Amino acid sequence: VHMVMHSCTKFIGGHSDILCGMLSTRSVQVASQLRGERSLVGGIPGSLECFLLLRSLRTMHLRVMRQSQSAVALASFFSRHPHVTVVHHPSLPSHPSYELCRRYMRQGPPGVMS
Repeated sequence: VHMVMHSCTKFIGGHSDILCGMLSTRSVQVASQLRGERSLVGGIPGSLECFLLLRSLRTMHLRVMRQSQSAVALASFFSRHPHVTVVHHPSLPSHPSYELCRRYMRQGPPGVMS
């Protein structure tokens, strides 16, 4: 992966009171190019937005843990529901990545399911 985009608005912010995003990369060259673009077109969060993100980061581990627990419970429930044909979540033994999830996601599976 060359670049990762995070929605700070929902997942990191968590309180629906900020509009923000973030790009991260390991490449020094790409990071330098992104900083140059940011300098030309803006996109730098203000002090209030930074404060709100910092506040949200302090509770992010709790929110992520609960999102994971909720996704596991919902995936389990819907996988047994007679009107649901398939549920995609790596916490389910039927998922192709079930063993990888158990091995590498020790804090719990992701909070997203379909």
